[in-house]
Amino acid sequence: MLCKFEEYYKTLIFMRKSILLFALLLIFVSSCVSPKIHNALVSDYEKNHKNLNQKEKEILKLSDEVSELNSKIVLLKEKISQLKNDSVQNGNSLITLQNKYDELSTAYDLLTSQNSRQMSEKAKETKRLLEQLEESQNKLLAKEDELNKLSQSLSDKEDELNKAEKVLEERSSRVNELEKIINQKDSLVTSIKTK
Repeated sequence: MLCKFEEYYKTLIFMRKSILLFALLLIFVSSCVSPKIHNALVSDYEKNHKNLNQKEKEILKLSDEVSELNSKIVLLKEKISQLKNDSVQNGNSLITLQNKYDELSTAYDLLTSQNSRQMSEKAKETKRLLEQLEESQNKLLAKEDELNKLSQSLSDKEDELNKAEKVLEERSSRVNELEKIINQKDSLVTSIKTK
């Protein structure tokens, strides 16, 4: 896109130089040029001037497109950076949870292989912690589902509210029209009574 912009810019400079050269040539030979040549030169000048204007418009349009694309690129880079940060945080959280799970699982395996009462109690505690972790995860998923449902419900209610406001505006507009008609009729009746 930038290469095309540079090409148009070079063409624009060339066209300006051509028009200037053409104008100078026209001034030098205008006194001894036949009308046919003069008309051809004028026609060429107008054509080149028209092309120049068209190229300038194209350059402005391309410049706007370049600016818009640059803005989109900046936004996309910001989104990519944010997604990378989120991914790193999620990865770190997953690694931490996995390490904790591995520790608990190892401790559980170790404790279940022992026959002592203390080891058995620790195994139960570890199992309880694992169950709590799983229960917490399930609750979190349930809350996420509930939040999604509430969000959808809120969105639906906003749509209903917007529709109701639109209907109310239409009715209000109709009432205003009817009031105008009634006022016009009242003023007409009043004017007839006064006559």
